[in-house]
Amino acid sequence: MVEVETASERRTGITLVRATVTNTRTTPQFVRLRSTLDGPTWPPGRGRVGAPEWNGDTWEGVVEPGQCRGVGFATPAAPAKTAADSASESEVESRFESESEPKPPLELVTVERASAGSRTTTREVLADLDDWSPPTDVFSRSRSGSR
Repeated sequence: MVEVETASERRTGITLVRATVTNTRTTPQFVRLRSTLDGPTWPPGRGRVGAPEWNGDTWEGVVEPGQCRGVGFATPAAPAKTAADSASESEVESRFESESEPKPPLELVTVERASAGSRTTTREVLADLDDWSPPTDVFSRSRSGSR
């Protein structure tokens, strides 16, 4: 089973959304999530390069067995209000309790078993790599060797 827990927070006109995707299955799972908020999705990134898992308002990634992955983005769109936020008290009493819960900011679109061949695009491979940078002594060795 793949579970998604979401939370959102509104600050100075920006909604910050965070989610945890948990894979309790014994096989890697390909997961696709989509923003439900009406507005642009601003994924995290470094400089002008966005996170490779994001394409528009959709996040795609592989969650390994027994593991969790964090997902987040920002948007100028306000989170959905509950029925209780937008209705009078007498109207709310007549509605089902489930209708008073807000729509989550991310919806689970696809979950399927990830096969070895399913991650073939460069974008998907890069998304699974840890951050890497050369150790600082590599630069000092190259400078001393050129003298």
